[in-house]
Amino acid sequence: MANYEIWVRDRNLNRVGSVTHFKKFEMVMKFNDVGKWVLEVPIESPEANLLLEVRRQGNGVGGILVTRDGVPIFSGPIRNVELKDDQRDEDGYTFYGIDDNGLLATRLALPPPYHYIAGVGYGYDKFRGRAESAMIHLVRKNIGDQTTSSSRSIRGLKTNQDLRRGEVVAIRSRLHPLITKLQEAATIGGGLGFRMIQTQNGVLDFQVYQPQNKTDIVVFSRDRGNLGAYRYQLEAPTGNLIIIGGGGEDTERTFMYSGGDGVNRSLYGRIEMFVDQRNTSEQEELLQSLYKSLDDNDEKANLEISPLDVSPTRYLIDYDLGDICTVEVRQERIQDVIRSITLKLDKDGEQIVPTVGNSLKGVRLLDQYRNLESRIGNLERR
Repeated sequence: MANYEIWVRDRNLNRVGSVTHFKKFEMVMKFNDVGKWVLEVPIESPEANLLLEVRRQGNGVGGILVTRDGVPIFSGPIRNVELKDDQRDEDGYTFYGIDDNGLLATRLALPPPYHYIAGVGYGYDKFRGRAESAMIHLVRKNIGDQTTSSSRSIRGLKTNQDLRRGEVVAIRSRLHPLITKLQEAATIGGGLGFRMIQTQNGVLDFQVYQPQNKTDIVVFSRDRGNLGAYRYQLEAPTGNLIIIGGGGEDTERTFMYSGGDGVNRSLYGRIEMFVDQRNTSEQEELLQSLYKSLDDNDEKANLEISPLDVSPTRYLIDYDLGDICTVEVRQERIQDVIRSITLKLDKDGEQIVPTVGNSLKGVRLLDQYRNLESRIGNLERR
């Protein structure tokens, strides 16, 4: 088992102690989304007093930093606290928190001048360029070193060097949640990853990275002896024919609609959805909104697996959050993104549970009809 340490950090992002006595710890890391953590500690422990103290300091960043073999893998602030005292072994504090990606959800993506104004004057923040450049622009202008309001900035925040990775995107922001615009740029920009994590005392890094395609290397299956339990979930789409309404009025308004997945409609019927994008009539931006809406509302499949930590499928050595892997179950070969990783620590050791999917690339376990339709379609296209 790897060596894990749970550090307590204060409002200035300094380590002020460690958690050595705890009943249970669980953290969930999510690809390009907000993760969470839960920590249970004894009621009279020094760890409980320390966590309560950093929470009382204010500023919204006091919390934890988790290292694995000395390397930071997770960090985030405390959000909620629960005290249970019924004079039994279950007594204690439970601390609930988010990861530092959650700080991106506490700010809006403001247009110039990137601070609050009253009355009229808000326009749009328009950025066109590589996806990585767009994400760094959004962070620096709203919470980083280029924000015009010190009250909006996040202490100790740094961004990685802009390597101009990803596709060219056009991002238009006006009081949207900052994390939503980051997700938009990452998705339409070719599947880049981003995360916020504390890397050292006083430093909070916003990192953009390129997930790796490891479908030929990281393969989980019973035959290979590295796959334990698994759970598969399939959810119907919330929309499979998207109509985008762009700028203009009445009969002069611009509209687009999606062709969509014909097999999807055969399975679920037509599910129409309208998306209002009256802020623009530019074809590129409307197409981006159309593709994103299709992706957001498409049918969802999640495959939660309990892997055995053996080579070449070892967490952080062979794969990480956002990588594309392969899972072989019930004669199906599923290849998709590792969307989340849940890590649990208790007296029995560690448990690592990746979730693969949240799309339907190759995930067809319960869908013989779809398989049949796909094969027929392939014959017709010969």
